[in-house]
Amino acid sequence: MNRHILLLLFLFVALDNCVKFPIKQRCQCSEYDTLFCPGPPFCSINGSNCEEFQCKYTNELYCTPFDTLNRCKWNQSTNSCENYTYQCTELTTYQSCLGQFIGVYQEIECMWQDNQCKPQDCTQINNCDSLSCSMSTQGCGKKIENLDCSSYTPETCYITDGYGNSCHIDKDLKCKKYSALPICSELEEQMPDKQSAISFCNGFCYYDINSQQCIPKECSQITQESECTNYIYDIPNELFIPCIWSNSKCNEVSEKDFETFDLHKCFQFGMTHYTWQPSTSKCKQCSLVDRFKQNPSENPNSDSKDQNNGISILQWALMWIATQI
Repeated sequence: MNRHILLLLFLFVALDNCVKFPIKQRCQCSEYDTLFCPGPPFCSINGSNCEEFQCKYTNELYCTPFDTLNRCKWNQSTNSCENYTYQCTELTTYQSCLGQFIGVYQEIECMWQDNQCKPQDCTQINNCDSLSCSMSTQGCGKKIENLDCSSYTPETCYITDGYGNSCHIDKDLKCKKYSALPICSELEEQMPDKQSAISFCNGFCYYDINSQQCIPKECSQITQESECTNYIYDIPNELFIPCIWSNSKCNEVSEKDFETFDLHKCFQFGMTHYTWQPSTSKCKQCSLVDRFKQNPSENPNSDSKDQNNGISILQWALMWIATQI
């Protein structure tokens, strides 16, 4: 199976009893047989074991900034992959420059401008990253601590704080604070008219015509078999939900389904929380689950980035997908 497909499946992580994938969780690398070890940037193969990622177990092909989330560099002298702290100017591709979005491994913030990677200085309005800088009617600026939207007038209400939060005028014409991963019921409040509200809702959630409400996505809302494929994205709740067409309708994949899945379906629907066991030819649920950002060799000293880490993962995953098409 293509390594990049394995990695993308691995990104959309961990499963609870309702068979939904919280984006900030994943299987522990030790749960995987080496044959199906996802590899960089999360796992490494050490002999006959699949382990948490370490640069020293990475070959030259994958010892790149993008493949290792800017943690490793190939040393031609020692012919080995080594831990490395990059500066923005050393990241020569758009993908690796923006790979630092998942900033738990590197404390650098970069931007791609004039066809090169530069330190993010939050002065360029056309390159104002919403997870690194604030943005307002005044332009791009440094992050805003403890954003208080009530202090802004309707004329100055549009503002983001650099942590994923933003201010918008609500239905009562007051300046209100909204989180980066919005609540479905609040999405309509941020749009000026009904049609815009419906379109905005369907981008993150599902607009139910009968109740005329914006609600979380579910597999059952899909009515065409051709559209019932693999996953739906519940972005506000940071979930990926596996769907399967059966009995002439779209259903959530159940735990009982996994008991009958073959190798292909085990990867297709549950690689992030289920692993294929060659010895038993069974799809086995992972018993150990890590948060995405954690690594045994890392000990982040701050949780300030935790609130927008889910968005960072989405951005990185979508960027990775784009490079593989």
